[in-house]
Amino acid sequence: IGGPGVKDKNGNYIIFNDYSIDVYLDGILKTPTLEYTWQNDRVVFVTAMTAQNSLVEIYTEYQRVTYEDGSTIDYDGYIDGNGDTIVDDGRIRSILIRDGGAFREIPKVYPGGYLYVTSTTGFEVGEVVTGTTSTATGSILRIDAQNNRLIIKRLDTDTGVFVKDELLTGATTTTETTITQTKVTSGTGAKLFAYSDTAGGVESINIQDQGNKFNYDGVLSGSSYFPMLIKTPSANLTRDLVITGTLSGTTAKVVSYNADKHILTYRDLDGCFYPNEKVTFNAVDSFYILRTNSFDGRGLYAGEGIVEEQMVGDYGTVNAAQSRIQDGKFYQSHSYVIKVGESINKWRGVVKDLLHPAGHVFFGEVALENSIGGNIASSRFQPTIIMVMEPVLSVSNAFANSLRTSCKPLILFND
Repeated sequence: IGGPGVKDKNGNYIIFNDYSIDVYLDGILKTPTLEYTWQNDRVVFVTAMTAQNSLVEIYTEYQRVTYEDGSTIDYDGYIDGNGDTIVDDGRIRSILIRDGGAFREIPKVYPGGYLYVTSTTGFEVGEVVTGTTSTATGSILRIDAQNNRLIIKRLDTDTGVFVKDELLTGATTTTETTITQTKVTSGTGAKLFAYSDTAGGVESINIQDQGNKFNYDGVLSGSSYFPMLIKTPSANLTRDLVITGTLSGTTAKVVSYNADKHILTYRDLDGCFYPNEKVTFNAVDSFYILRTNSFDGRGLYAGEGIVEEQMVGDYGTVNAAQSRIQDGKFYQSHSYVIKVGESINKWRGVVKDLLHPAGHVFFGEVALENSIGGNIASSRFQPTIIMVMEPVLSVSNAFANSLRTSCKPLILFND
């Protein structure tokens, strides 16, 4: 599909970014590299299409039509290549989040809903419940005794549809109750995974110790960890396993894999993985990337930088959302520190005359490099005072009988 000179129905040439497209065949989203390959002007299916008049749709971006309240219009079906309306092909058409909540890390996500019952007494969180009539199954995620309802999660192995007025039985406690109302997702085999561009991401970098004597731009350490949301891998992902992107050629090493959240953590990143890219490991095993957003950065080789940025702006005021206490001297928004390998006494005047901005105060720190020899006679501390001046004696010729002509006394203090 595509190629030089091929145009779409609007008369435009088919050109798209190499790795930012979605391909649908008769309304079903196809998997890149596994079911099709692509270049910037064509899509080639791995397996030839057998059905005549199949509808192929290539999306480079989505502009979804919404209602006035912002909710997405959910069409009952789609029209295939033969002009027939397909209303049920097993796809999840929309996901409604009733309460977004607030999270510090990526949460687990399941299809589910509420089972309103006559009594929640006796049930336990985590146990499997079964409808006696429908044989539908699900697990209790939470118990809302105040509203007489069970919050149900359904795994991809759960089947059936709960019905009103049927008897509900707990597998662990054998507790029984009657369902008075059901609002639980129907269907089977669904897997949902959460992803966020903000939760668990890098919002800002606060440099606590800037360092000194750099001769090139700083880069991220190879020990930095990066997250990735993936589909179920074909084999176990063990630590230090090397993974390779089939399109980008990017390599990395596995740190850990959270099978519940489908989040792979990796390090030693060399390159940049593509979204929806196939990643191989163990020569014969693989997985597909759902979402990835690796962070990157480079420090600028310069003579100044912001250290302890919580002191910048209104962070130090009492009524700020993230307040930091200031002392009006060292810790304040108009102070800065110069850290070099020389004492401030040698360069204070030059900085004041040439660089120092009015209304600010600066402090000097000496960058020291410590080296300790291996042959240390004793670790005991013995402070010593050396007096290098000639002593003044009130008695003349006090040392006349001594062989010494001058005295430089050494005074030792024992701890």
